[in-house]
Amino acid sequence: MTTVIAPRSTVAFRLSRDQIQRVIDPEGGQVSDLLAFNAPDVRAAISNERTFDYEKTIQLTTGNPVAFNIFMNVPVGPDGQIKVLAPPTAPGDFIRLRALDDLIIGLMACSADDSCGGSFKPIHYQIER
Repeated sequence: MTTVIAPRSTVAFRLSRDQIQRVIDPEGGQVSDLLAFNAPDVRAAISNERTFDYEKTIQLTTGNPVAFNIFMNVPVGPDGQIKVLAPPTAPGDFIRLRALDDLIIGLMACSADDSCGGSFKPIHYQIER
């Protein structure tokens, strides 16, 4: 079953260990923000926004949470400067993610102008067993 996330909207759901979440960009050019919590201990989480806001880095180092914005296009220059560009995804592009633990997932059809090339589109997702 495919679930549609309306443009600039968010959903939350549980994902059990070993389930696979497929995130689909149905029209192309749309970012999906992912927030994941370990269901038994919600202190363990990933959040791209919090990594940028609190840590002021995109580097994965000890003590910095893993960050992930699906389909986002952010090249890093040799001087460490970043550019936020429109996603290069084509209609129907997808990614599959397998849960290694029981999770609580927040998934958004991103609402940031820069990351989505100035247009806002839906995101689809499916849960595979």
